[in-house]
Amino acid sequence: LLVYFLSGLIGVPFWYALARRIGSLTAWRLGLCLSALLFGFAALLGEGDLYWFIAICVGTGLMLGADQALPSAMQTGLAQSLASNGGNKDMGARLFALWSMLSKGAMGIAEGSPICGWVVKPAWKMFPQHGRLAQRMYWHRCY
Repeated sequence: LLVYFLSGLIGVPFWYALARRIGSLTAWRLGLCLSALLFGFAALLGEGDLYWFIAICVGTGLMLGADQALPSAMQTGLAQSLASNGGNKDMGARLFALWSMLSKGAMGIAEGSPICGWVVKPAWKMFPQHGRLAQRMYWHRCY
């Protein structure tokens, strides 16, 4: 995780520079598509593929910079545009608050649903060879 998040931090200036050249929306889309592509390679990893795992962490972490920085920058630009065009000056703040609430809600659902088995199969059904251990870990996380 440290490699992933440090790579994301390092990637932010690159994504801002790219957004100035090709536009924020295009740069954001590029970052999301590359992230999905790189995460797909994780399915090919096997036991002992540590260096490939680290490479995927670095690559997807660099793409994280786009996903963390560019949506807020686009929203700030929209709020400034609304304020400068004489529109409702509070609308920018309301949109920013709505975006923040929706993104935090989505993260909460994404993190919370697998923990209690709402979306995915319980681990002991997915990995029967680790039955009792996986079952204990599952119940420990939920209760």
